[in-house]
Amino acid sequence: MLNTKLNNIYNIITYTIILTSFWVLCNPVYGMENEEEAGIEDYFIGITGGLSSNIDEYIDNLKVRDRFLNMELSSNYQTFITPDNTIIQEFARNKSYEDLYKESIEWVWVEDKILHETVEKWLKPEEFLLKTKTYETNPVKGSIASDCEEQAYTLVSMLRAVGMKVENIRVVTGEVTIEDKDITHVWVETYDEQDHKWVVLDPSLGNRYDSQTEKLIKSKGLPYDYFKTHDYPAKKVFHYFNDRYIWDMKKGEGDAPWHWYKELSH
Repeated sequence: MLNTKLNNIYNIITYTIILTSFWVLCNPVYGMENEEEAGIEDYFIGITGGLSSNIDEYIDNLKVRDRFLNMELSSNYQTFITPDNTIIQEFARNKSYEDLYKESIEWVWVEDKILHETVEKWLKPEEFLLKTKTYETNPVKGSIASDCEEQAYTLVSMLRAVGMKVENIRVVTGEVTIEDKDITHVWVETYDEQDHKWVVLDPSLGNRYDSQTEKLIKSKGLPYDYFKTHDYPAKKVFHYFNDRYIWDMKKGEGDAPWHWYKELSH
């Protein structure tokens, strides 16, 4: 009688282990281990360079109608910040800055080569939010997905839509250094008027799809104010821009408030 019960318990445990192992092998989602103790480099796992080498040519050659409707815009880069769009306003309605950042962490970073089957493609924020969930090429069906640029300028668009001052927020294109490797990347900076410094927000450091392992890395991302007290691994800046201002660091030209010209914020 006792042996029979022990055998049944053993069989149940064995069966549970087999099912669990099978689920782990087949399920394409896993979380970051020891996320509370993770270093900044852990949040970049799976993220490859977000910009092609001919990004300026790609942006300059875009046939963007909005630019000609708004003569204040001096660059096609700026047309990707759309705070007045009704879809953006609806997504952002009644949310705080921190709420919007936390929402952006839920988006999934997926490289252009997978999502668009091309090296470089920029989507308007409204298309990114509404359509990418159902793309046939989206490896994480049902999730809002893109690489770093859409996530950055969509977050800026929503923050602008709920009232963040245009002079105090910008998209940054540039390079970051992770474990001695330089990769192109796009992130967000907001200006802290009290501390007189730029603070990074990086929505790409949330959920991301690792093409090498073909798995979704689930992550809670970093706290909203994390980079107030921690260094961001920025190495080089190419552009600062939003829907009103742009500054081209490579050419040393553009139109931007005085505090945009200060040293690269880390």
